[in-house]
Amino acid sequence: MLAGLLLTLPGSCCLYQGDELGLPEAEIAFEDMQDPFGIKHYPDFPGRDGCRTPMPWVSQAPQYGFTENSKPWLPVALSHQELAVDLQESQKHSLLNKYRRLIAWRRQQPALRQSLKIRVIETTPGLFGYVRGEDTTAPLLFLLNFTNQTIYQPRDPLPQCTYISDLHASGVRQFHQQLEIPPYGLYVAHCDIKSG
Repeated sequence: MLAGLLLTLPGSCCLYQGDELGLPEAEIAFEDMQDPFGIKHYPDFPGRDGCRTPMPWVSQAPQYGFTENSKPWLPVALSHQELAVDLQESQKHSLLNKYRRLIAWRRQQPALRQSLKIRVIETTPGLFGYVRGEDTTAPLLFLLNFTNQTIYQPRDPLPQCTYISDLHASGVRQFHQQLEIPPYGLYVAHCDIKSG
């Protein structure tokens, strides 16, 4: 859901190394720290090193394939091994492959490539909804569930749209009068008409 938000808002998209793998912040021992700010304020502030550890490319390679050096600038995080690129590439529904599909899809959408226009729409509490690209021939509707609860959104106030079912396996269900959007779910639809 957050990847969908990041990749569909107006402007440039910036992914920080590891976002596309879902890497958690690594714990860095004090003796391995490099960040002067973290060292100065230790233990009250752990510094920025936990998000600067080597990228895990190959799960079974030394240093996860990041370098041939026996000791990189920061140590590899053991918690990152199971999220390595080589493992996620072979999993159809991995976060890495979801990012790749979303980025490829984003490149094909006139509403996201050719327009900065966005219109926030009124939704059920817990949902964030907006229409992108009403000044293009293919506007898009986005509904994002920011809660850990299923939310039901009436169709009536929404623009008339066609659901894009293969974009993101988020478990959205459609009924005649409403949409069922699961916790942290993402609904994306092509607007059939410009909703002005």
